[in-house]
Amino acid sequence: MKHYLRKKREVLIGAAFFWALFGVVYGLYGLPAGPFAYGLVLTGALLLCWLAAGYSGYRKHIKEIEEMAQMAEEGFLDLPRAGSLEEALYAQALTAVQRERECARNRLQKEWEDAKRYYALWSHQIKTPLAALKLLLQEEGPDRHGMELEVLKAEQYVEMALQYQRMAGGTQDLVLKEYELDGIVKQAVKRTAPLFIYKKLRLNLGEISGTAVTDEKWLVFILEQFLTNTVKYTKEGSVSIFQEGGKLVIADTGIGILPEDLPRVFEWGYTGFNGRADKHSTGIGLSLCRQMAERLDHQIRLESKPQEGTRVYLDLERKSLVIE
Repeated sequence: MKHYLRKKREVLIGAAFFWALFGVVYGLYGLPAGPFAYGLVLTGALLLCWLAAGYSGYRKHIKEIEEMAQMAEEGFLDLPRAGSLEEALYAQALTAVQRERECARNRLQKEWEDAKRYYALWSHQIKTPLAALKLLLQEEGPDRHGMELEVLKAEQYVEMALQYQRMAGGTQDLVLKEYELDGIVKQAVKRTAPLFIYKKLRLNLGEISGTAVTDEKWLVFILEQFLTNTVKYTKEGSVSIFQEGGKLVIADTGIGILPEDLPRVFEWGYTGFNGRADKHSTGIGLSLCRQMAERLDHQIRLESKPQEGTRVYLDLERKSLVIE
């Protein structure tokens, strides 16, 4: 009640002012007090009726707001009908906040579902090299090269999980500097060298020159993922790394990608025909590469023909991010 009367204080003060004004006028002219008293009682009664009717609507409106607050705690907000322009503007602002909150909730839910799906796949991935290592250790005179290969696979899976976490942190985890491309390419080649040795594939490393403003760890990871894929799907022949038209190119003589799979190879969890043939493919690595490249403002393009090979074009020119 007190809050309601405070809301109506301008009306009450105005009524008291006019009552006082008419009382002064009646007194100055020496008019009888009866009509003034009668008018005072009549207008006071009307004012009380108006206040009582308004208080009933006020209590109903407060109850609607209390119910709205309860629904907001439960995640659902249904605003009552606005009673004034001010309330309409508040309702408009609250609706915009609710819409943004719902978008944020859906985004977080999707990220949570993606993370659960990713780590479920990752847990199966990491078991494969660990199981292979266990078998190799049980052999007499363990195959050292085979063990190195399985350790490399395990390291790649762990690195993929770490990069996934870094990417979930957004661009604040990026360390952007100007790097020599030759050094970054050689890092990726060195890390994947055991794969080339195991498959007996030839690596043709052309002259790499120039610099790129990028995040070193992310770019090395992207190159390593593409090199790993080229080795996985190249049975014989070679893999070449060179520059063409200002772009970094990774070309192989592998089995290639079917035309219907090519537009979807960067989709999360999409493996395509080749991935389904390879039982250990999860369709996550390339999706991470595309997302990382977008964060770095780099461009990735694939060209491929079945049984002829695949070319990966990396355009490392950046247009928006700032060098630290």
